[in-house]
Amino acid sequence: MRVLPGPGFLLAVVVVAILTLSPVTVSAQRAMPHAFLGSATINGSPAADGTVVAALVDGRQVASKAVSDGSYPVLLVEPETDSFVGKTVTFTIGGFAAAETAFWIQGEVTELNLSATPPADTPVPTPQEIPTPVPVLLAGEQGEQ
Repeated sequence: MRVLPGPGFLLAVVVVAILTLSPVTVSAQRAMPHAFLGSATINGSPAADGTVVAALVDGRQVASKAVSDGSYPVLLVEPETDSFVGKTVTFTIGGFAAAETAFWIQGEVTELNLSATPPADTPVPTPQEIPTPVPVLLAGEQGEQ
């Protein structure tokens, strides 16, 4: 007695045959980003929490993150359509140009400590102290005489 393959096997053979015989379709894949992270200082002091660090290519902002504890988290600098190969990435801290730049390299991870020195007459954002709330005791409606 000979056993014939089941319907699942036949379906798998048909799917493989269709995939093998169908024309190959090439889809455009996005380039792997260049990742940057590091400290951010303005006038030699850590940038205040919430200060935005931005990465720019050809003068156009392509990534941004907020500073926390004097550092910016990973900025993924990746092109939307074209390649950034051979291009320079510039940075700003709170809108001030950072002294450091980097060449964009696909798939790289770069620790880059950024520093900015705004002109002397430019006010630099400083962190605001949030006052600790003081509890206020209110007279209750019950039990007071």
